[in-house]
Amino acid sequence: MPNQYANIHRMSSDPISAVTEASLMLNEALGGKNADLIFAFAAGYAGAEFDLAMPKIADLTGCKNVVGISCVSLIAGAQELERQSGVSLWAASFEHANVLPFHLTFSTHTREQFFAGWPDRSEAMWDENPTLFFLSEPFSFPIDALLLRIGEDHPGIQAFGGIADGASRPGEARLLLDNQTYTEGAIAVMISGVAIDSVVSQGCRPIGTPHIVTSSERNMIRSLGGKPAFEVLKATYDKLPTQDKAQVERGLHLGIAMTELKDHFEYGDFLIRNVIGIDEQEKIFSVSDYIRMGKTVQFHIRDALSASAELESMLKKTRQEMADAGRADAQGALIFSCNGRGTWLFPDPHHDALMVNRVLGELACAGFFAAGEIGAVGDQIFLHGFTASVAIFE
Repeated sequence: MPNQYANIHRMSSDPISAVTEASLMLNEALGGKNADLIFAFAAGYAGAEFDLAMPKIADLTGCKNVVGISCVSLIAGAQELERQSGVSLWAASFEHANVLPFHLTFSTHTREQFFAGWPDRSEAMWDENPTLFFLSEPFSFPIDALLLRIGEDHPGIQAFGGIADGASRPGEARLLLDNQTYTEGAIAVMISGVAIDSVVSQGCRPIGTPHIVTSSERNMIRSLGGKPAFEVLKATYDKLPTQDKAQVERGLHLGIAMTELKDHFEYGDFLIRNVIGIDEQEKIFSVSDYIRMGKTVQFHIRDALSASAELESMLKKTRQEMADAGRADAQGALIFSCNGRGTWLFPDPHHDALMVNRVLGELACAGFFAAGEIGAVGDQIFLHGFTASVAIFE
């Protein structure tokens, strides 16, 4: 039997009602077969309500691997349910797959960082080239440090996920693992034995031309192509049309090429970082990441049109690559979209969810709007902002 996926959502101010109805409907959608994995996203509920309702999903569905997170806005099917109360459940019944969920915590001791909670079985699964998913609490867990560690130890690994949105202080966000809820750390899921494709759309388009970083210090760029960095930036700005100049003034970004082996760069070739400071007197600018000398970079701007075009292009490319390889069509997807997208960015609602379903075909789709999204650019995994990170399942 091939892999089977289903998504059910129920919107209600009563979390018990929403969870119960959605769970029972999910059972029907799977034809009475127990799911191997359920992702559960809950929006608009207080911590105590989450604690009371969400652990019931495991018992109601009979699924042994249930993971979940609190949020402000949900993705369900082709809909983005922003700032509404309800739950969105996504279930997978795999033909052949290994699924291992677990809870991670972070601590420091004698200047060393410890990520505790990795089960013994995870050691063997690294050899199976698993895909990782992370649902993280925003205050207690440095997910970017974990991603860096994983990238160093297991280069080329694929990862997805996001940070809980809507919490203003520690202890407010909630995580779910089976019938247990947590207020700190991260829920991780390792999956092997199933094909999962990645689309990470950062919502930007390039302006000007690529440049080589010829002098930099930590996150400060001093020169590009042997010229003062600010002068290169000003020359790029002066050549832009009026509309693009306005976008630069609202927010400028720098794309860092993830490969130096291309003459022409495309969507997905750059890691996008914010330009966070400009010093005209020193003729330098700074970005929200360390940039080493010798990297290829290009200025980028972000707007709704650019974000839409990039996501559509990357989804179409992935669909074509799947077809060229003779693989099955996409059947399921998990979307981790930035809380700055949705109707904050696009003029019409449901943009990312509709795009995924329009390009890939109608499929079981769920997710949430995050305060930081996880996804790979090139062969490295990063924590992003303003990104739609999409995991596509056969």
